[in-house]
Amino acid sequence: MKTLAEKLGYTNQSTLTKVRKRKGFIGPDKLNQFGSLTNEKGQHPSIHFIITGEEPVFVDKKIKRIEDDEIDLLLNRLVSKLGKNKAKALLELIV
Repeated sequence: MKTLAEKLGYTNQSTLTKVRKRKGFIGPDKLNQFGSLTNEKGQHPSIHFIITGEEPVFVDKKIKRIEDDEIDLLLNRLVSKLGKNKAKALLELIV
């Protein structure tokens, strides 16, 4: 956890500990940075997992196409987890 905190630019791991306990959330900039990290297999953390808690935890570099009927479900989950303003900021960051 300490190494991850350092890679994301945190001075300590308290924010990540809160996130892990589902008592906090990282901002869109850190979330984007976190999603670009890779593990020893070259996989990236799944942003979908971070937001929803649904597996898989890691994904291969290839991008999965999201079907149209999944978009509304994902947007609703995103807003319910982050709130409207944070969800909007996250979407603006990645679009």
